[in-house]
Amino acid sequence: MVYFLFGLWIDSDITLPTAGSIFLMRPSVDVVIREGMTPDQLEQRLSPTSEAFGEEGKLLFSVPTIGRFLIEDGRRITYQKDPDLTESESIRLFLLGSCMGALLQQRGVIVLHGNAVSMDGKTCSIFVGDSGAGKSTMAAWHYRKGSLILADDVVAIVFNEAGDPMVIPSFPQIKLWQASADLLGISTDGLKRVRPQDEKYSLPIMAQFCRSTLPILEVVEILKEPGQVKSYTGVEKLGLLQLHSYRYSFLGLMGIQNAYLAGLVRLAGKVLVRSCERVKI
Repeated sequence: MVYFLFGLWIDSDITLPTAGSIFLMRPSVDVVIREGMTPDQLEQRLSPTSEAFGEEGKLLFSVPTIGRFLIEDGRRITYQKDPDLTESESIRLFLLGSCMGALLQQRGVIVLHGNAVSMDGKTCSIFVGDSGAGKSTMAAWHYRKGSLILADDVVAIVFNEAGDPMVIPSFPQIKLWQASADLLGISTDGLKRVRPQDEKYSLPIMAQFCRSTLPILEVVEILKEPGQVKSYTGVEKLGLLQLHSYRYSFLGLMGIQNAYLAGLVRLAGKVLVRSCERVKI
């Protein structure tokens, strides 16, 4: 099937969540996802104990008990399942997360680890934060209040002709832990688990999924612990955008760190960056 996600036509042999599927091959497919054999390693290793490798335009990483993934030139993802893996949810999770993040970066896209929400349908806010800070909970809280969702976990940013940063819509779902769903009064009955062994669920948001690319109003860091809410400026602003870039350590492996950093400098000069406390229900 061919899907449209992140502004790209993607021909995938594994089912992907989307606002609409195209069943005939388009002549201008941007990305191909296929199961196949992958190499054991590439030229450069992230660290002596890491299972992430790279070389110019390529990234290879392994996930124990799940499989190995190769992302090439912003155009192709190859996945090799672990022989004992019997479900596809885990493969899909990494295809739409780390793989898609790296592929977009290879295409020159800035990728932040967060959630993009539009309260007015005209602009969007990006919520970033450390693991467990409540990014998806914040997005789901705004969703419950009628806001539109552009992206969950992987936020793709490009610049329009005027030089303004824009968020490209991803796909219509929010991933929620059971505890967050309980906090927000969202029933998980009938929802699919992101992975069979995790109490984390895919919440479909078709009616409130924003299908339009929107300009960025602000980037908001959610504070995991109560602290001083502030606005960031200068080098501090750039550092925060770097900190919350998706898998920033992979960029050097792919030979694109300098170009990506230049994009972050451009983004920092265009957006408001501030912090806020996590949502209280």
